[in-house]
Amino acid sequence: MLLIAIAIVFIIKNKRPVENNKETPIVLYYGETCPHCKIVESFLKENKIAEKVDFNEKEVFLNKKNYQELSQKATFCKIDPSSIGVPLLWDGSRCFSGSEEIINFFKEKIDTAPQEDPSSICEANKKNADSELKSVFEKSNYCNADSDCIDIESMLSCPFDCKSFLVNKNADIESVREITKKYYSTCPECPTTCSFSPPRQEEIVCRDKKCIENRIN
Repeated sequence: MLLIAIAIVFIIKNKRPVENNKETPIVLYYGETCPHCKIVESFLKENKIAEKVDFNEKEVFLNKKNYQELSQKATFCKIDPSSIGVPLLWDGSRCFSGSEEIINFFKEKIDTAPQEDPSSICEANKKNADSELKSVFEKSNYCNADSDCIDIESMLSCPFDCKSFLVNKNADIESVREITKKYYSTCPECPTTCSFSPPRQEEIVCRDKKCIENRIN
């Protein structure tokens, strides 16, 4: 009896965290000590399925209510009572039994899931990068004389090279490279073009402790 009690405590301590009930008909029934369930669990984690497909998980070895629910779904699917086991997945109308069937179910779900438009992803990333760059340049734009000011537009590539970026020549702008590097890691191709002529050095002046453009016609 002592060994049984210790085993139960071990299972409870190491069981998966309770999942919030999501509004989806898809339910994965599993058991804490079920080896085939571990195969499914590994697939779900490695492929981040929970981020791509909404589903609930219910443990049946330690939860009588969940086991009864599993039995009802299995009966609906005409599964022989002697063959009811886990892992079993219910999609709202059908049962998928065993690790292979369940993994294939999720693979099909991923393949048929609508893909986000790459251009919209880049547009969102561009807005984030613009916001971060603006913050950096606001902190780096300070001066006491015209000679303090430089335009670092030349160190940037499309789509960030469509305007001047005036900063103090001694400002730490390493974060600019990090911000643009992060953007280019997801959007290697330039999504836009622009016609821009950067100011000459003599057209960059210090006014009220800020570097500004003073275009010479």
